Amino acid sequence: MPTNHICSTCETDKYLKQQKISTEIEIKGKKFPYTYAVLVCENCGEYVSSPEQNDEILKGAYDAYKSANGLLLTDEIIAIRNKYHLSLRDFSKILGLSHVTYHRYEKGAIPDPALNNLLVLIKVNPKNLKRLFEQSKAKFKAGAAQKIQMKIDKIVGEYIGTKMPLKSSIKKPLFQNKTRV
Repeated sequence: MPTNHICSTCETDKYLKQQKISTEIEIKGKKFPYTYAVLVCENCGEYVSSPEQNDEILKGAYDAYKSANGLLLTDEIIAIRNKYHLSLRDFSKILGLSHVTYHRYEKGAIPDPALNNLLVLIKVNPKNLKRLFEQSKAKFKAGAAQKIQMKIDKIVGEYIGTKMPLKSSIKKPLFQNKTRV
């Protein structure tokens, strides 16, 4: 649906309509197709965007990269922290990151594989966050540590209460000790 705005290029009060653009983007040396929406001035044909729209386009491109490479999407990263009802500062402190660094991941930055794997472990089993918290508990004041412990214990308790036993189809150990001579 067209919206009435003033175009910054031709400076006329014309309608801007949304148009989908398909392109190939390169992130971290990998190229892949990506489609995004822009506003186009019906008078001069120029693209019109705001910094917020540009941020959303970049976030979408990064999420496309993440999806293509098996990494957690931005919304999944946000959902993991929200699942535990922890502040950004507390969660990042447990992970051993600065809150500024972790905030970038919640805004769309691409995590390195090690952080992604850590977040996946926390996502699938809250006991993993509990272990991390136990290792970082000294970073918190006593009262704050107790509140965080209660939040994590509640989620762990819910997880244990609903956890279904898994049948393993693995016939041999995942890792075998092999001695090289």
